[in-house]
Amino acid sequence: MNDDLVTIEKKATNKFGIALLIVVILILLGGGAYYYLTNKNLITFDFKFPWQQEKKIEDNPAEEEVSTQKSSKQKNESPLERVPVEISSNSQFYNNQGISVQVANCELKDNSYIIKLIVANSNSPEESGPFVFKVRAVTLNRYQIPQDFTLAVNPGEMITHELTLSSQELDKNRINSFSKLILIGDVTFQGTTKGTTIGISGSSDNGSNPKIKPIALLDTINSNLNISYYKKVETDNSTKVYFLFENNSGKRYTYYINRLMVDGKDVDTSIYNETIYERSIYIPIIDLPKSLLSQNKKARISFVVMAEDKSIYKSVEKEFDL
Repeated sequence: MNDDLVTIEKKATNKFGIALLIVVILILLGGGAYYYLTNKNLITFDFKFPWQQEKKIEDNPAEEEVSTQKSSKQKNESPLERVPVEISSNSQFYNNQGISVQVANCELKDNSYIIKLIVANSNSPEESGPFVFKVRAVTLNRYQIPQDFTLAVNPGEMITHELTLSSQELDKNRINSFSKLILIGDVTFQGTTKGTTIGISGSSDNGSNPKIKPIALLDTINSNLNISYYKKVETDNSTKVYFLFENNSGKRYTYYINRLMVDGKDVDTSIYNETIYERSIYIPIIDLPKSLLSQNKKARISFVVMAEDKSIYKSVEKEFDL
């Protein structure tokens, strides 16, 4: 045997290292594929050179503004500028069976109207008992504002009461002045109780109010009660949905929400039911929590309405975009 012959041995292959490398590569590929499939709507390969982007903006400079307007369904309304209203202190707006109602003053304070009422009972105790007027609502130029107070005056006496019409209610109803205020309620006098309204006339430098324009008519009940979707207002915690009831009849109606679905989910609306008085316009607000709404923001609603004579009407179920 030749001692000069060099023997070359083949190195053993590291099979474990190769297998580990393959496993790592497969894991990385699998993870990348999973991330792409789950986030492909966030990934774009659409590359544009800077001069291409600038050209697009020059071609349509208002595109971004239009896009923003389309994505927002907020209703744009002009700001209100409330003006003082004068009410004659010499006028008796109610004068019946020794009972009179006058206005001492109408003040615009902190953007609210404060009206000082004077109620007098000129009867003697032998002639009559007390006069009691339970006020349930007021209307300003037909727009109904909830109220709950009592005017009670004994024979031979006079009382005063300050009626406050808050800025929040005035803003909700888009009221910047008024020419007609109506007190709505029930009078108990001489042993009988009956529904009564007392009208109070006023004047201002600007007797007109911005016209409220609902977004969509939902239904008309009994040919004279129109129900509309008015608008929505976004807050930090909720979406406030405004509806509008326009009662063009001499009857009173009480509304209930039969069903409300938002983005396919039923909403508990059992707390919402109120009376819409004759020839008045009322704006109820439904408060929806943010957690209830998805990106679609579609709603379906139907109402049940009961008239004074206990007749019951049901509106059609209508879908609308919030």
